[in-house]
Amino acid sequence: MKTQVSLAVDAEMPRDGLSPNDLTILLTQLWCRDFKEYRGKYPDRSRVQLTASILLYCFTSARTGEVHEPTARRSISRQKDSCDDKDANLQATAMAACYKHFTLTIELVDGIPMLVLTYARQFVKGEEVPPFFNLLLFMLPLFSADRAFRHYKSYVEVLDELDSIKLSDLDSQSNHVISRIHFREDLLDTPIFRPRSELDCEKSTGRARGADLFGKEFAALGYRSGYEKNVTARACRRWALMETDKKYSQTARMKHASHTEARTFGRSYAHPVCEVDGPATYLDIASRHEHIQNRRSMGVHRNQNLWQSLPAKAEFEFQEREDVIALDKEFERLSTQLAKTDTETKKGIQLQRRRVQGKKDKLYLEELKRQRVQQCTQTGSVYEQTLFHYRRRAMPERDLLAHKLPKKSSTIRSPDGLEAMKALEAICNQYHQVTYRSGLQPVNGRCVCGEPIDRFRAHRRWLHLYRCYKKMLRQMSDDDFAEFCYECDLWFNNQNEWHQHCQDHLSEPSELLRCDPIIFRNCPVKPGYCPFCLGNPSLGPIRQMEQYLDMSKWYDHVHSHLSHLSGEFHCRHPACTQTGMRVLDGTRISS
Repeated sequence: MKTQVSLAVDAEMPRDGLSPNDLTILLTQLWCRDFKEYRGKYPDRSRVQLTASILLYCFTSARTGEVHEPTARRSISRQKDSCDDKDANLQATAMAACYKHFTLTIELVDGIPMLVLTYARQFVKGEEVPPFFNLLLFMLPLFSADRAFRHYKSYVEVLDELDSIKLSDLDSQSNHVISRIHFREDLLDTPIFRPRSELDCEKSTGRARGADLFGKEFAALGYRSGYEKNVTARACRRWALMETDKKYSQTARMKHASHTEARTFGRSYAHPVCEVDGPATYLDIASRHEHIQNRRSMGVHRNQNLWQSLPAKAEFEFQEREDVIALDKEFERLSTQLAKTDTETKKGIQLQRRRVQGKKDKLYLEELKRQRVQQCTQTGSVYEQTLFHYRRRAMPERDLLAHKLPKKSSTIRSPDGLEAMKALEAICNQYHQVTYRSGLQPVNGRCVCGEPIDRFRAHRRWLHLYRCYKKMLRQMSDDDFAEFCYECDLWFNNQNEWHQHCQDHLSEPSELLRCDPIIFRNCPVKPGYCPFCLGNPSLGPIRQMEQYLDMSKWYDHVHSHLSHLSGEFHCRHPACTQTGMRVLDGTRISS
């Protein structure tokens, strides 16, 4: 068989595991630096679901198909047990983590009343662990957002009951399981991890998030975190079983892994690097194991400066490729056709456009992977100012979570933990098409001029607020002046103070390194700057710091500077360290 099919008999799956350090890196990226915007009615619920799923895989050593619905098994189940599509969906829910697979109780653990979450496959507990590693911290808001508790309105009432328990009242109680928190009967067959189109629990058809989709999202998160190889659920399982093998008996390890043969672990999960420190053992000196743990993890495959997009020169060359130009022309043709067509045929044209864009995205990723192979691994700090660095200004819950979740000293019963859970619940069941800055927001749904803000189109609301706030503050100013700093979220109606504020920003030019304007959910979270003007002191601080909120006006202004350049030049931005910049086509530059 091997000869006929030409199988690569020497190939085997990688044995590296996902260590706690790798897990910290992934979750820090997901919550503190991630530029990805998830889709769906409640986009950030997908972020909570992804975190809870990863922790489940790590803590239970579950296989991929035990938490998310495996595509192959779903197909077999539907063929065998289903007569129509409705039954097929119901059969599929039995193969994913549903509410009926979880039990939430209040129990005495080491003499302390604690919340205990039990998953059907494996007992899971946890309270006194850092927020990032606390499964309850992410599961309770998911339960609460789904209104899944039978006798409680939210997780807050559950925690209140837990805090009201007095140890003195339990002295005569022999049963250490104090009470059980029941889930609603009508939700027991509802998957907890659902596709983005069914994040609203009340509208769920019983479909579960597929294992294939989770695998792609997990791997994509790994790449965004700097890992050059796919991060998988199997890596979580592998690390969990290697640690179990060190601390428990073979029988316990086999049960934890759901193995029926003892040799399965050594054949498929044990890392080639054993835990014996050879030189230390031979020389009879103190052994060290940290380097062995590091080699067993995925840290060796991480480049913290891994390119997330093509460098400017490679991007220009990619856009000039014949196959890419052909796809761009096809996309433009379909867009023109879409604008002229009637409603009946729009869906088909939109589908064709998505396919064309998908082909281009695939070519882009292939080129990016090729460029990454040539990229050198560099040591040093990671540049923190990703898109999230700016978007968090309009997302108070995400901003709070980015501060609270990395704290190692917090627990879910601490003030920081409670604040984090409240924010997690909020992002699980709310989404605003328009976000607002604290210095530019309506009051009770109305602008300061008294107009209901909803009467304006979503993309025009911030501009109406800006004009009315500016008009009001100018009337209060002795200088007939008002300006808003989008970097600091502050209004100024004194020209001298604004002059000094601009000078303060220019004294820290690294904070202004990104020059393009950024609009997020119909809200300007960062203004555009001209790198040429920023580096020209003769203009004065106010003109140097001119803020552009319209992308076309910013582009035209920067292009007016570029049009006078040719060949190599030095970037004028005061914080830029690049030399030998070159104009590519009159509008784009490369280093």
